[in-house]
Amino acid sequence: MATQKFTGVIPPVVVPDTEDHQLDVASFERSINRMIDAGVDGLFFLGSSGEVVFSTDERRRQIISDAVRIGVTTAEKAIALGADSASIEELAALNDAVLEAVYPTKTRDSGTVESFSHETKTRVAPAVKQARPKALIPVFPGTNCEYDTQRALSEAGADAEQFIVRNLTSADVADSVERFAATVRTAQMIVIPGGFSGGDATNVSI
Repeated sequence: MATQKFTGVIPPVVVPDTEDHQLDVASFERSINRMIDAGVDGLFFLGSSGEVVFSTDERRRQIISDAVRIGVTTAEKAIALGADSASIEELAALNDAVLEAVYPTKTRDSGTVESFSHETKTRVAPAVKQARPKALIPVFPGTNCEYDTQRALSEAGADAEQFIVRNLTSADVADSVERFAATVRTAQMIVIPGGFSGGDATNVSI
């Protein structure tokens, strides 16, 4: 089966709402048709510009169904895209075989199952004895879940602390680096929460 490559202009689609926070279907369709008439090569739905993180599963299904029909159901058990076609059985076999060598799902028909055992005679204690290890949580612009991370660490017995990284000016960045270097020496672990790198800015390199 040939690999389908996406090229050209494929903009994310913004999802408009009515005043009562319902999907504005009329405005949505006008926006889609305007981009299609402008000659785009494709449309990207349910991205960050579509407020997908604030949408329920039902709303996401509504957005897709109101956007465009992407296919039809046929009696043939196959998925076709342009001139390419693959059977469901072929696709299922490819999916199942990806990690079969690493995580086998089938046992051998014959042979002896090898058993393993290990007896520990001496136990190694940690070199750093800390009843409540300190966890440092760096918070960058665009970071989320830092409070959830701190709460989870605290419930697990760690002394969790957030460290706010400021980047409004170059002086703020330099100051944050110096303070972080000093603070991290007192911590036993660094925990990176989720989020968008540098606030999802296009000029961020890390």
